[in-house]
Amino acid sequence: MNIEQLKCALEVAKTKSINKAAENLFLSQPNLSRSIKTLEKELGFDIFIRDQRGVSETIKGRDFLAHASNIIDEFSRIERISQPGNDCSSFSISVPKASYISKAFTNFVSSLDKSKKFQIDFKECSAIGAVENILFHGFNLGIIRYSEEYEPVFEIFLKEEGLHKREICEFTNMIAFSKNSELAKIENPTIEDLKKYIELVHGDSYLPYMHKQEISPEMNKNDKVIRIYDSMGQLAMLRDVENTFMGVYPLDESSLEKYGLMQKEVKGYSKKFKDFLIFKKNYHQSTLDESFICEIEKQIRR
Repeated sequence: MNIEQLKCALEVAKTKSINKAAENLFLSQPNLSRSIKTLEKELGFDIFIRDQRGVSETIKGRDFLAHASNIIDEFSRIERISQPGNDCSSFSISVPKASYISKAFTNFVSSLDKSKKFQIDFKECSAIGAVENILFHGFNLGIIRYSEEYEPVFEIFLKEEGLHKREICEFTNMIAFSKNSELAKIENPTIEDLKKYIELVHGDSYLPYMHKQEISPEMNKNDKVIRIYDSMGQLAMLRDVENTFMGVYPLDESSLEKYGLMQKEVKGYSKKFKDFLIFKKNYHQSTLDESFICEIEKQIRR
């Protein structure tokens, strides 16, 4: 077993395709397949299931890939340290769509010492995406969000993946909508009122099961739903399409003003949510990590 074999296996897991992985690694498909089969033979179990739909991990394979990712991360750090004159700092995090996180990130970037070298990766994605980015794609930190009803599921999931978590904040979600919407005239909107409108939802929310079951909250019960994957697209549509609404983390006044929105709690729709910082076991936070977390805490206090 060697580092190159581990990299090959991780690329196959990332792309879900032998052909695509071979293309990304500049290898021939037969050579990559042979490398994976040799690795599986050495391990004594299959890492992947191959069928007409592509490639997916076995249960043992998923566990192996998590460890392989850790090894590659550590190897990369050693390589960086060993390079002469390499004093480049790095920061990487995956986060949910939230105005307080975006503002914290903006302040964090503004505070960076521009005379020093650094590499930063900041990605908006689902909770599952944040976990996978840490396990397989070299990210150090993640922020995940889930409602209290799903907490037991995520507790088990994070433990199985060897990830630690630290609570950042707790909040009750609200609905956001255009100031020109008829919803603005209703003092205390109900779920029945919402059924008359189009609901916008995050298109990348999943429960942590192998089959990635989508979270379709029972609180919705709407037959008019649009899934949007771009956070700016969501807010722009709320502003421009008056008969839409969306469940959101409480927005700050500047965001409400910028997009011409209002927000309200809706009895029976609003639920308690929690945001958690997640990271690998034994991961030691860097100076950049601590600086970003400090900005997050400042935004929460506001």
